[in-house]
Amino acid sequence: MAGLTDMEDLLSEISNKDTTDYMREALACYSNSAYRGCIVMSYLALFEDIRTKLAELAKVNTKAKKVSIEVEKRAKNQEVFESYMADQILSEGLITQAEHQRLNQIRDIRNKAAHPSGVHASAEEARFVYHTVISEYLSKQLLKTTHAVDALIERLDKANLFPTTVIEEVKAIALDEVSGLHKAALPYLFSKLVDACEDSNIQIRKNADRLLVGLAAVQLEKYRSMIKKYLIIDKSHDNDFAKNIGRLIAADPKLLIGLKPEIVIRMKALLLKDTESPATKAITKLSHPANRLGRMIKELGEEQVLAEYHEVLEATLSRFPYNSVLLSNLTDAPQVVKMLLKIWAVNARSSTFDVANAFAIGLSDIDESIDDLITDKDAFELMVGVNEAADWNAHSSKDIRNTHFSSAPNFSAAANRYIAKAPKKASSLVLKKLGQSLDDFMNANFDADDE
Repeated sequence: MAGLTDMEDLLSEISNKDTTDYMREALACYSNSAYRGCIVMSYLALFEDIRTKLAELAKVNTKAKKVSIEVEKRAKNQEVFESYMADQILSEGLITQAEHQRLNQIRDIRNKAAHPSGVHASAEEARFVYHTVISEYLSKQLLKTTHAVDALIERLDKANLFPTTVIEEVKAIALDEVSGLHKAALPYLFSKLVDACEDSNIQIRKNADRLLVGLAAVQLEKYRSMIKKYLIIDKSHDNDFAKNIGRLIAADPKLLIGLKPEIVIRMKALLLKDTESPATKAITKLSHPANRLGRMIKELGEEQVLAEYHEVLEATLSRFPYNSVLLSNLTDAPQVVKMLLKIWAVNARSSTFDVANAFAIGLSDIDESIDDLITDKDAFELMVGVNEAADWNAHSSKDIRNTHFSSAPNFSAAANRYIAKAPKKASSLVLKKLGQSLDDFMNANFDADDE
């Protein structure tokens, strides 16, 4: 029977697996037309489940604790506690008026079925009780979905809630914190977390931000949809949320998919603001603008980034052109690499010492990605540019030349390969740019063994 299949499927939705045995027995009763037994077993499972959840909620809720103590006292004395418990959890706001009315309805059906009144329980009544008990009560983690969230929000002021900033560890802690929440509680949770991001208590703000970032890093649609609604969309107009949103996008760039054009415009402005922020950030951090851009390109593709966030791309490449994490995400982004190569070419030969020196120093950071991103010819032309800057007395450029590019061995090998492949073209460029022979250039830039 299709009805029996649906009823059996419902068993998987029960949050407390100890209660499943009750409902499995209720289903067996129904299957054998023992509808009274189905109703009674469902009723027993319902109130035992509420009692268990009340005891669990009592650990974090003083109102629940007060009711739970009295319920346990009555149960221990083998007194009827169901009606008392239902009335008390309503009066304390632990269930809604509608839920209380549904409990009374189920209790009335049970009383009619269980007592010798000459009225026989029907299949329809049994199915109604069975379905209602599971879908409206046994499938939920706690009595009222908001209480578990309130308990979590109350812990945001604890300094050791997130004792780490390592993203995988933050993600694990965040998942553990929300593991007991019913899916219906998620809108309330994210609304509260957004409020907490503006709290006057700095510890609460930090923990709220880390919880959000951790959930973003999980990259599940149920969390992604909440973050898009309550932060990406609802807070895109607020500059105060620029850094929060920047971190969330670094954790899950797919938050940017499917946004309306006006939201894209606002997001672009927020990301640009964060990219141009004067604050110094460690390049190893997830929220570093260059790391974020790399993840955006890898997960969204360079076409979307170029089309919707071109200004952010240009600003980030200009400010952080040697970030190794960014470079590691550019293997499938030839257009971005072309833009970056133009920046490197200008910087390598710059007559502004700080700019030229920064390129010479940055070579050691980007050396690992050189072979995947640029050609041997590109490497050679950049080496010529470093020599131009060195001839203008840029000290870092001179230092890396004097040490024969030992800090960038892949770069040096690539340039040397080009010379071997095209000595005439290499000689012509060296003479034009540096006014020297290719042999002199080789002696100045390579170890004898390399030549």
